[in-house]
Amino acid sequence: MSDSRTARVTGRRTGGHAAHAGAVTGRTDLVVSVLCRGAEDLYTFVSGGLGRLEGVRTAETAVPLRRLKSLTNEPAPPRP
Repeated sequence: MSDSRTARVTGRRTGGHAAHAGAVTGRTDLVVSVLCRGAEDLYTFVSGGLGRLEGVRTAETAVPLRRLKSLTNEPAPPRP
């Protein structure tokens, strides 16, 4: 399976938690950003949903301590 297809399939199989999934180079093959309601939801996702995906051997989890910037779908203002 191609890396881009693997990312799409993994994103779908995360049960709607995945905000983004992408194939990368380095120590890992995929990076998946997920949205969870809280710590309990994250634990359930990591220990249940993610842990049951075929081919997942290890996972690293990082929880942001605070939001520095929010992304929007609005275009950037023109440069002067």
